[in-house]
Order: sequence, then structure tokens, then C-alpha cells
Amino acid sequence: MLTLRVDDRLIHTQVVAGWIQALALTRIIVGNDDAAGDPMHALALEMALPPGVSCHICTPEDVADQILPGANQMVIVASLACASRVVSRIPAITEINLANCSQYHRQAECQQFAASVWLTNDELALLQDLKQHGISVVNYPSPPVNEK
Repeated sequence: MLTLRVDDRLIHTQVVAGWIQALALTRIIVGNDDAAGDPMHALALEMALPPGVSCHICTPEDVADQILPGANQMVIVASLACASRVVSRIPAITEINLANCSQYHRQAECQQFAASVWLTNDELALLQDLKQHGISVVNYPSPPVNEK
């Protein structure tokens, strides 16, 4: 199983406490230029994961090289632009979880897409382009709760 999450916080509590358990993830792949080029940033992300979950930090272009067939894995990128860079190299990804993009929330030219997702006009155009190419975009900040 392979899922792609857009979250400008990368690895944090919702990922560690929610998604890893909900999807039985064994691998997290972070496609982020900054983290790939900064060993301290990469180490901080790796340390946030529990034992038994491996972490792989690379650029968005190199995510495809980190995918293991048959593994339960999540790719996390910080922006919709990075997600587009990933899906252009991995045709098996047909859905993007646009979970959290709040870094622009105070800018006047941004529009609110979901509770914790604010997009620039360029990102909104990119979103439409992805949808036209058959990519489904969903908004699940946290895993859906199964009611009993």
C-alpha cells in the first residue's frame, strides 16, 4: 500500500499517533528538498518515528527510488508542488491527501480549501491540473474513525 500526504509539518503527532497505526505503516518516505539537504533536519524527522517504522529522506524526484513493492508506506511532502513532482514519477499514485497547508494562511492572495489547507492561486491552478490528469484529491488531516 502506498499513500501520499501533503502536510507542511511533515512528520508530527497526527502521523505518528494516528496514521502509522491506522494504516499499519512500516515505512515513511519524506520527499523534501530542505530535509534531504540538511542532516540535522533529517535526523529530527527520523527521531520522531517509533521503533519498527523506517524513515527515508530524499528529494521529491527521488521518492520513486525509495518505494518498496508490497510495503505499507506513506510518502509525505510539504506542498502541492512537491506532490506533483512525486506523482509525475509514480503513476501508481492516483490520490493525494491534502491534509495540512497552513503556512500561507495570513496572505491575502490565498484561499481556504479546507480547515487546515490554504492555497495560493498557483497551487489552485496546479490542483485543477492534477485533477484533470486523473489524480483524486482528498482532505483527511487525521485517519477516519471507525465507529463501533
